[in-house]
Amino acid sequence: ELTDELLDWADQVYLMDISHELIISRDYPEFLHKCMVVGISDQYVRDSPEIKELIWHWAKKRGL
Repeated sequence: ELTDELLDWADQVYLMDISHELIISRDYPEFLHKCMVVGISDQYVRDSPEIKELIWHWAKKRGL
């Protein structure tokens, strides 16, 4: 569950898509500066090989 404490603890927060950014904007606007949208559809099963591949590619492309 997302909490103020968790967002405060994080240095950077990676969001799957714009709908997640809207939630942060609405519920936790003070942490929006820590957020970056990855731009991957939230249609994948959690921890699936496909989503891991997409996230790995995205992170590598950005030097993370």
